Amino acid sequence: MEQLGLLAVLSVAFWLSLFTMTLALFRQNIKPHLKSIIISSLIMTQISIITQTKFLILGLVVLQPVFTVLCFCRFSDFV
Repeated sequence: MEQLGLLAVLSVAFWLSLFTMTLALFRQNIKPHLKSIIISSLIMTQISIITQTKFLILGLVVLQPVFTVLCFCRFSDFV
């Protein structure tokens, strides 16, 4: 529990990198999505902390995949 701050910082860095790399992989322009990337990274950091502290199995199987898909939907032009 004392490592919660380190987990939060590393989680933000991980999700920022993941969302940016995914957009770059699909040849999307990253600059217009910068606000969405930051917001999605902060949301996913909270979900990651909840998953690690409370609901490990449920979080890994249900929470993180569902919220990851919802965050990726923020990047699409259809939503």
